[in-house]
Amino acid sequence: MITQLPKWRVSENIPFSCFYDSRTVLNTNGTLVRVVRFRDMRFTAELLVRVQNLLASVVSSEKYRCSAVWINTMRCPAKPVNIHRVATDDFATDFSKAYSKLISERNQFSNELYISIVSEPIIGDTLGSFYFLLKTLIQKIQKVSSQIIVDALDAATEFICTELSDFEAAPLAEDELLYFFSSLLGVGKVNMESSVRDIAVDLLSDRKIFFGFNTFEIQGKTKLFGTSFRVKSFRNPSSPEFIGEVLGISCRMIITEVITAATAGAVKSKFEEGIELMKVVKDEKYLDASCKSKIAAQFADGKFENFCRRSFDVTIFSESADGLSSSIEECGRVFIKHGFIIVRDDLLLEDVFWQKLPGSFPGTRKWEIVLLEDCALFACTHAHFLSAPCNSKNYLTSFISSCGELHRFNFYSEPKLGHTVIFGKKKSGKTALQNFFLLESLIKFSTEFLIIDDQSLSEVFVRAFDGQYLDVAMDSSSGFGCNLLDIEDKDVLAGILRRFCTSADAQNKVKEIAEKLIKIPSNKRTLENCGEALQAILGNLDVIKQRFAHFFDGSATRNLFVKDSVGISLEGVLSSDNIASVLVFYLLNKYLELHMQSRRPFIIAIQNPARFKKLFLSVSECESFLQAVAANGGVVLFSSDTPIFIKELAEIGKRYIPTKILVPSDGNFEPEYRSIFDISSSVLRMLDDALLYDRCFFLKQGEESIILKFDISAFEERYVLSSQGRIDEMRAALKEGGDNPNIWLPLFYRRCK
Repeated sequence: MITQLPKWRVSENIPFSCFYDSRTVLNTNGTLVRVVRFRDMRFTAELLVRVQNLLASVVSSEKYRCSAVWINTMRCPAKPVNIHRVATDDFATDFSKAYSKLISERNQFSNELYISIVSEPIIGDTLGSFYFLLKTLIQKIQKVSSQIIVDALDAATEFICTELSDFEAAPLAEDELLYFFSSLLGVGKVNMESSVRDIAVDLLSDRKIFFGFNTFEIQGKTKLFGTSFRVKSFRNPSSPEFIGEVLGISCRMIITEVITAATAGAVKSKFEEGIELMKVVKDEKYLDASCKSKIAAQFADGKFENFCRRSFDVTIFSESADGLSSSIEECGRVFIKHGFIIVRDDLLLEDVFWQKLPGSFPGTRKWEIVLLEDCALFACTHAHFLSAPCNSKNYLTSFISSCGELHRFNFYSEPKLGHTVIFGKKKSGKTALQNFFLLESLIKFSTEFLIIDDQSLSEVFVRAFDGQYLDVAMDSSSGFGCNLLDIEDKDVLAGILRRFCTSADAQNKVKEIAEKLIKIPSNKRTLENCGEALQAILGNLDVIKQRFAHFFDGSATRNLFVKDSVGISLEGVLSSDNIASVLVFYLLNKYLELHMQSRRPFIIAIQNPARFKKLFLSVSECESFLQAVAANGGVVLFSSDTPIFIKELAEIGKRYIPTKILVPSDGNFEPEYRSIFDISSSVLRMLDDALLYDRCFFLKQGEESIILKFDISAFEERYVLSSQGRIDEMRAALKEGGDNPNIWLPLFYRRCK
């Protein structure tokens, strides 16, 4: 509840500061400040520990002469990302742009993370706002002592930037510092130039700030309302659910956490009595949940350097008083839900307002003593970037999570390893999601793709790209042809022959036969030229020629993979396990063979791999294939309605398929899915609740997981992403409009509606 301010008053306690050099700010208390920004962060438990250890080193090490660290997480209106798209003349570009626009509209805020290193004072308290004199005196008279501090600050900055270089950590330059400070004060000025005057005076030269009892107002061309509250908790919120909910808050917000060293005396005074009382407590769950057992262990060992003083507050901004009220309610709900204590005892907010500025110690009045490992609570909330860290322009696509935050998705949860599996029952939408990934890959990165289609579920999708879609049949009636013998790799050729064989005696001869065939040039390997060798394992070649001549047609191979987008339906050969598996194994390896030469990025999508029972005859064969695809810049995307095949792969699936997706169609989750995804009961309830309101899917990459929304019901392109029940409409549209997708697609949409 926001109180009406009975009396406004203008602040007279602005903390003064000026530029010491182009990257460093000098405060009135003689401290120097250097600010580091992070462009891409992702929340993982491992990263949180990494950041905490790094900041603990900076605060506690005498080497860096650091008096405190300010961590400012600023939640601001999201900045549009200029995404490069490959120019195409098909439906995909417009759809990709429209989808991105929808995501941008739903995600109006994003976080920016800044870590400010505050040095020890160069001298004592300074002379008000006469900074141009002070700076000159320090640089000339106290050059030696000031240089020691500057060198330590340089070392601390380099340490942080080096340790977190994969997140593009970099110190701010002068113009960036001005924008940073102005954003902390809710002003957000750009293109400013510094002067010899105080920074805060420059920032607020055209503004007036009034403080009241729990509310402040910034007046300029427009009004901005704000409030602050402190947060107390010893808990370390490593829950992705909590981080996600914070990132889903729809308001401007600044989370400020200040960390400084704690003396042994302060630690003893804080915990000594409580630890004595703990000796009579027998509730182990309480001790673990409250972290008091950890505190007691550190205290008993005399490791007081593992403690720190921390101040933590949240400032909320809004353009209206009513908007501020709703934002306070939303923030309070999220924090209280996860056990944080919100304190509103700073009724006069002036000191708290200035506390956001790094080095403003007078405003930091409410300290609590905590373990260093429990600090930096929000240091990982820049972006919920579960996929591998990368430049923000290089992600594949975006989703909104069930908590409302933006998630930028990439197949690569591990460097150079992006293999993915999508599970979902029939009609769950897994094929639409698979093809959406393929579409975004083509538009963003000019990726080629091959779809091995077991039920013609992607035919409309491939034809909409004017791609090549082939139907495979047991006879030559479909027009499909290939030469199963023209593979260049001896082991792959042996694998093809092994799948054709049924007798154990023939299996033993396969390796020897493959060695003979590989010596024949691939373009001359026909049944006639290789007949003598093949006779030993395939039996009567006349039968082979009569039934499968189109699979040994040397002239047909040149008609395979002639376009960037290829789909091959094997629905017509699924009645024969041997033939279906032979063809899939051949097509996968032939496609890979071609891309070893082209070096273009590619994706191989295999729908329902369990239906091809001899797709991989051994775990090592599967491992070799996945490694070869990854080594040549490719991704294998499995789409399955059963978890059988991934269970058969066992450790190979865990090691080489790091990204797993579950697309639920109802709330009944099979035990196999639960074990593969390691879904807890609480997450299952969240997934169940999310299904009531939106189409969504569960993403697990490594040890991290998240529920993401995928609702494209507003787009007519949804009819293209899956051919389920729409083949007749497509054929009618093709018959009426011809082969040009720009003509027949509108006809197809009309028929689907």
